[in-house]
Amino acid sequence: MKKENLAINEAVFHSLLSAHCGNHDKDSVVATLDVMANSGLNIGAETYTVIACSHARAGQWEQVITTTQ
Repeated sequence: MKKENLAINEAVFHSLLSAHCGNHDKDSVVATLDVMANSGLNIGAETYTVIACSHARAGQWEQVITTTQ
């Protein structure tokens, strides 16, 4: 992200998380959450809502339940 001069903020990470969830890429979701945490950004309700909604759009209902528990 620094290479592309993108701001490092929750909105950018939420977009990445949404794409990774839609692509069924659990490893990238976990890696993105790690980078987000290491960047000092909050991983809170809004982040988990993004993940759950992304799974729902992809029809991954079991993942929605897992995310919200």
